[in-house]
Amino acid sequence: MCGINGVTRKDKELVERMNRATAHRGPDGVGIYENDQITFGHNRLAIIDLSEKGAQPMHSADSSLVITYNGELYNYRELRRELTDYPFVSETDTEVILAAYTKWGIECLKRFNGIFAFALWDAKKKELVLARDPMGVKPLYYSVRAGTVFFSSEIKALLETGVARTLDREAFSRFMRITDVLGPNTMFKDVKKLPPAHYAIVKAGVVTLVQYWKLDHEYKEQQSAGAWHERIRSTLDAAVTRQLVSDRPVGVFLSGGIDSSAVLASVVRAQGSARTYTTRFEVAGSGGDENFNRDAVLAKQTASFFGAHHTEITVRHEDVIPLFEQSVWQLDEPSGSATALAQLAIARETVRDVAVVLGGDGGDELFGGYERYRLSRIMDLYQRLPRALRARFAAHPRFAKLNTPPGIARLALFHFTKQNDLDRVLAPAFRADHTAPFFAERFFSDPSVPSLEALMDADQQLLIDGTLLRTDKLSMAAGLEARVPLLDLEMIELAARIPSEQKLSMFTTKKLFKDAVRDRLPAYLFQEPKRGWSAPAGVWLEQPEMYAYAKEVLSQSYYAPTKELFDWDGIASVLEDHFNRVKPNRPLIWSLLSFQVWARRFGAIL
Repeated sequence: MCGINGVTRKDKELVERMNRATAHRGPDGVGIYENDQITFGHNRLAIIDLSEKGAQPMHSADSSLVITYNGELYNYRELRRELTDYPFVSETDTEVILAAYTKWGIECLKRFNGIFAFALWDAKKKELVLARDPMGVKPLYYSVRAGTVFFSSEIKALLETGVARTLDREAFSRFMRITDVLGPNTMFKDVKKLPPAHYAIVKAGVVTLVQYWKLDHEYKEQQSAGAWHERIRSTLDAAVTRQLVSDRPVGVFLSGGIDSSAVLASVVRAQGSARTYTTRFEVAGSGGDENFNRDAVLAKQTASFFGAHHTEITVRHEDVIPLFEQSVWQLDEPSGSATALAQLAIARETVRDVAVVLGGDGGDELFGGYERYRLSRIMDLYQRLPRALRARFAAHPRFAKLNTPPGIARLALFHFTKQNDLDRVLAPAFRADHTAPFFAERFFSDPSVPSLEALMDADQQLLIDGTLLRTDKLSMAAGLEARVPLLDLEMIELAARIPSEQKLSMFTTKKLFKDAVRDRLPAYLFQEPKRGWSAPAGVWLEQPEMYAYAKEVLSQSYYAPTKELFDWDGIASVLEDHFNRVKPNRPLIWSLLSFQVWARRFGAIL
C-alpha cells in the first residue's frame, strides 16, 4: 500500500508537493519519475520485497513502461509463474503488473485479484493508463484542466495543483441524504473519482473511461445448503491465506461480530496464531462504559477463544474532538459515520506492532446480514396479497411501510435522511433532492433484477464510498495497510452465484454464512443481536463539552462561505432537541458537524 501522484506534464516541483501531502501513506520511501510528457510521484509503504528493488516509480525491463502503484495483487505469484519469459529483478507484485501489461496489455486487469490503484505510462503509445480495482478498495482521484490531467490517491494532494475548491452542489445534496459522498463526484466540482472496475486511457488531455469488470447477477447456482457451506468455508480460507502474504507482520481488526471472527478463525487455521485489535470507548457520565462496549467484551472473549494476542485501544472522552477533526482531514471529505475517529485511533496504535491488518468488511452486503434485507423480503411477499386485503391494514404505519415499492423508494426508506429533517436544517434553495434520480439510474435501471438482489447490489456499491473509503484513508493515515478478505474477488463472485432466498429468510439474516462458520466460532457469538460497529456519538453530543463544540461549529459565524447553505435557527433547534433528549438525531447532527469542519479545513467555496 502506498500513495500515488502525478500530472501529464513535466513538473517535478508540483509532484514533490503532492508527495508531501500524501507522505503518511508511504513512510518507507519517496520517489519521482519525469519526462517531457509525464511526472509520477510515489510514497512507499513496503510490504512485499522490502529491498530497494521494490522502490517506485518502477520501470519495465525494456524501460517502455513506468508505473506508480498502490495496492496488493493477491495472485501475483500465480501470475508470475505464467510470465516466465519476463526478466524479473524483484520479488514485488508491482513488477508483476509491468510484466503482465507487457504480455497482455490492458486485458491484464481481468486477471488480477487484488486491491489496487495505479498509473502506468506507456512510452510506445504515448498514453497514460489509470486503473482501479473491481470493488474500489483503493481510491484514485483525478482532475482535468486545460488539457492537463492530475491524479492522486487523495484529494488533499490534488489541491496542491491549484484546482478550484468550488463545492459540487449535487454531491452536497446526496451527502445530506446518504451521509457519504458518492462517486464519481467528490465534494469539489472539478475533482472526480475513477469508478471501481474501470480504467482510463489518457491521451492528448482526453480521459476515456472503460469498465473492465462487472459482477454477473443473473447466473445463480442451485445447490444444497451443505454444499454452499463447504464452498463458503473453502473460499474464505483461500482468500485469507492469499491475503496473509506479507514480508511484515499481519494482524486482525476484531469486533464482536461474526464476520471479523470468521476471518480470525481462518487466520488461525492458516498460521496457528494471530494478533487482534479492537476499540473500547470511555464515555463520561454515561452510566457505565460497558453500555457502549459490548463489542469490545466479545472481541476480547473471542481472541481468548482462539489464543490470539489481543490489544484493546481506548478512545477517551477527551480524545473525541481532536480525533474527529483529524479524521475529517484524513478522509478528504465529510462523513456521517462517527466510527471514523475510532478507526483512526485504532490504526495509530495497531501500526506499532504490525504493518498489515485484515478486517471483516463486506460480509453483510454479500451474504444478507442487514435487517433491511429481511424486511424487504417481507415487503415483497406482503405486496403479493390482494390489494383489497392490504387496504384493511393501510391505516397502520407499520403496514403502510410494507407497501413501499422496490427500488429507489425502498432504498430511501432504509437509508435516506428524512426530508422533513432536512427541511429543518437546509436553506430553502438547497432542499432540492438530487439523490433519487441518481440512484434510480445507477442502481435500479434494470427491472429484470429481483428487488432484494438490487437492494443488496446498491449496498455493495454504497460500501465503496462509505466503509471502504474510511478503511483505506484512516488506516493509511497511520501508514497501516488494511485488507478485506471477505471482498476477495473469489468471495464476491461466489456470493453473487448464491440465490438470495438461500442467503436469508423472513426470520433470519445471513443464515447461509452463519451456518457455514458456526462450527468454527464460539457459540455465544450467534446468540448476540445484530449490531453494526458504532461509536457512542449520540451520548458524546449530550456531554457539555461536545455540545458547546457542536454549537460553535454549527453556527453561521464558524465558516462564512457555508452561511447560505443552512437554516441556522433550525440547526440550533435540532441540536438542542438532541441535547435535551427531546428528539435524538445523531446521524444528521454528525453529518452537519463533519461537513462544517471539512468545509473550513479544506477551504471550500460556493
